[in-house]
Amino acid sequence: MTNAPFIVNIDCDMYVNNPNVVVEAMCILLGAEEQESIFVQFPQIFYNQPKDDPFGCQLNTLFQTLLRGMAGIQGPLYCGCNCFHRRKTIYTLNSSPNKTGKIEENYGESEELTKSANEILRGVQANGRTHTTIDLSTSIQSAYQVASADYENNTAWGLKVGWLYESMTEDILTGIKIHSKGWKSVLLQPNPPAFLGLAPTGGPDALTQRKRWVTGSLEIMVRKNTPLLAFFLTRLTLRQCLAYTYFLIRGLYAIPQLVYAILPAYAILTNSHFLPSVQDTALLATFVPMFILYHSHSICVYLQCGLSVRAWWNNVKMEIIATTSSCVFGILSLVLRLFGISEAVFEVTPKGQSNNNVDDGNVGKFVFNESPLFIIGTAMVLLQLMALGSKLLAGILQPPSSSDGRRGSGIGEILGCVWVLMTLSPFLRGLFAKGKYGIPFPTICKSASLILLFVPFYKWL
Repeated sequence: MTNAPFIVNIDCDMYVNNPNVVVEAMCILLGAEEQESIFVQFPQIFYNQPKDDPFGCQLNTLFQTLLRGMAGIQGPLYCGCNCFHRRKTIYTLNSSPNKTGKIEENYGESEELTKSANEILRGVQANGRTHTTIDLSTSIQSAYQVASADYENNTAWGLKVGWLYESMTEDILTGIKIHSKGWKSVLLQPNPPAFLGLAPTGGPDALTQRKRWVTGSLEIMVRKNTPLLAFFLTRLTLRQCLAYTYFLIRGLYAIPQLVYAILPAYAILTNSHFLPSVQDTALLATFVPMFILYHSHSICVYLQCGLSVRAWWNNVKMEIIATTSSCVFGILSLVLRLFGISEAVFEVTPKGQSNNNVDDGNVGKFVFNESPLFIIGTAMVLLQLMALGSKLLAGILQPPSSSDGRRGSGIGEILGCVWVLMTLSPFLRGLFAKGKYGIPFPTICKSASLILLFVPFYKWL
């Protein structure tokens, strides 16, 4: 309400940690042309997470790799908070300052706000600086009017003006619209960090947040504001388009990952194989080196970001856990919404000190509840245990061959099952733990029922 030419965007769970943050942002915004510095994005850094990021919520590698890479193209994506925007940019996302139409239709019926917006759009200048004659900071009545729940009705707010509401990840969508105009953003990573905040802890909160991200990101990809169309129709560059596309479709990785997680157990239960035998040189020449090189590169990225090997392993586990929960349900939520069966609901992620498990000494321990998000992960653990148990009964050292003479499952499939169990170790421990650290009995029953449906089905494959 101060009517300043710049807006600072901070979530309610973040706070300013560096007293020079405004000065550093203004040095960028005032020292360059508008199109070269539309907004300044600071990374999200969290202070409430236990050591080595046991819940994979700190997003360190994301900011150190993807956002730094995008900073060399058209600039980092808009992350929803810890950001300084030019007010004029937010007012003209889908329109030109000289083609705004009726000002009231875009910005509402507040007399003070429409006059202010009009002056900002026309760029009234005084002594080389933008000058406005409306002082909104003293208009309490205007504040009440604009803050009302129905003020945005029948206006362009959320559609053509301001943050765009067409997706649950409105920050990413708003950033795409900004970069589609050919404008650029800037990434700043000062020391000490500019902002610090709270990240979700435990199991349900972290997975709920990821589910919302997956649904919102994929929703952007299938609608008119997809970066794939923006590359051809707007001024979004090719490399920026590819960076956005990579970020938005990450949730789809759940499909092949889930299939590969099921394959070892399926091969053992059907006495088949999808990996070469130990005697086959292809196993040592192809699969083992690929596995080692992939994870070695991943570890090196974490080490370069100043993180530990344990943090890497925790994030590997959380990626698999998210695959079997948040991503699957996020994709399902999008499909139901596209077919008009249901509407996606914005689920607010609880964040707070009370959720970090320090009260009972179990710092970083996974928490469960009766949420459907835990059904598939629990079912995956039960499936792997069932496959290994059947293999043990059949004889591990001398696996029987199939009736038609083909080779049955071997050590490769067994190691695959063990790897899946290692990555889902929080669920494995949850089967035997009690209280909030144990998987609720109804969830176990639902997961077992899912397995019972799978067992007769695989015989037909």
